[in-house]
Order: sequence, then C-alpha cells, then structure tokens
Amino acid sequence: MNPGSRRTTLRIWLIATAVVVFTVDFITKWAAVAHLAPSWENGLPYGRRVPVIPGCLDFLFAANTGGAFSIFHNMPWLITAVSSLMIIGIAVWAWRIPYRFRVIEFAFGLIIGGALGNLVDRIRLHYVVDFIHAYVVIGGKEHFWPTFNVADMAICTGICLFLYLSIFTKILEPITRVEEQT
Repeated sequence: MNPGSRRTTLRIWLIATAVVVFTVDFITKWAAVAHLAPSWENGLPYGRRVPVIPGCLDFLFAANTGGAFSIFHNMPWLITAVSSLMIIGIAVWAWRIPYRFRVIEFAFGLIIGGALGNLVDRIRLHYVVDFIHAYVVIGGKEHFWPTFNVADMAICTGICLFLYLSIFTKILEPITRVEEQT
C-alpha cells in the first residue's frame, strides 16, 4: 500500500465517522421535535418531559441559543462563527495527518460530525435542539446537568479521546514530528 492510499483510507474513517454522527444526531433531533410536542414559552420552545429512567434520565425538548452550558446565549452569531472556524480548522488539521492511526481520524470525525450537527441547527433554526436531560433528585430537589444531544456527546467523546491520546500515549508523536518538519 503506498502512502497516498493509506492517507485516503484514514480520510474515509474521518468522513464515515462524521457522516454517521451527523446522521444519528439529525434523526434523534427530528424525533425529539416530532414526539416531544414543543410549545412556546418565554419565546423559546420547550416540550413535554418523557421519563426514560425515572429519577435519572428524561427526554425533554429544549432550545439552546448559546454554546456549551448555554454560554453566550445572547450572541448566536458569535457561536455560529466560532463553530464554523473550528470545524474548518479541525478538518484541515485532520486532512494534514499523513498516516498512522485510525483512532485519531475517529476522534476528529466525532468532533466534526457533532459540530456540524449543531451548526446546521443554528443556521436552520437559530437554536440547537437539546433533549437528553440527566438529573438526580436529592432531598426532593432536582439537580441536573444541562440538557444535551447526540452531537454534544460525540464532541465531548472526540475531545476526550484526543486528549487521552495526546497525554497518555505516544500515538501523536510521529504526527507532531512530521508537522515540525514541514
């Protein structure tokens, strides 16, 4: 196998992962919108709450106009611009990886697929559809993690995988050396 075909194979892993994540994210968001029956409250749609694991996990439609944890919720243009630049930057970086490990392409594919899923929501709907609501009830009071979606899970998993590879393995060392030489 010549180096060019190996590089193409790795790109296929990147693209396939991104397409699968984007597709699953799109379908689950469509299902959340269709089945959680959003109504309008305070200018944003919120839907009914459907228990999945009582006392732990529900499906709850929510519109997130901000970034992670709803930061910059009043500046959606900033979130859209930063997301677009990050997708392009990661794609260019991933494309430049000369060879080696599919796990790197997989991590980048998770990040790009998830980021594209949320970006499409921002452009199309002006908010991101979130619907997975994890929580715990302590002393009669609900303590919850911000509502999220499949794209958010993919982005977090991809980033954690990349950080793990960067910190605890030597997988990325050949890539760093190649980039330093160019």
